[in-house]
Amino acid sequence: MNLVGRAMLQLSMFIVVGSLLMLVITDSGSAARIISVIALAVGLLAAVISMILSRLGSRQDDSPQEEP
Repeated sequence: MNLVGRAMLQLSMFIVVGSLLMLVITDSGSAARIISVIALAVGLLAAVISMILSRLGSRQDDSPQEEP
């Protein structure tokens, strides 16, 4: 996994953990709760995208190169 992919995954996990903690302490139906849910969705989406891109990148690195 390259440096950018690892950083994106770490940042998205930070957002996911933070939003999960906020979901526990915020009141149901409040604006803070809605923002926490949106942050959770964005964090999970970013994590999935970074995992997919890292898998695609590792497959391209493993493919045999043709010699000219």
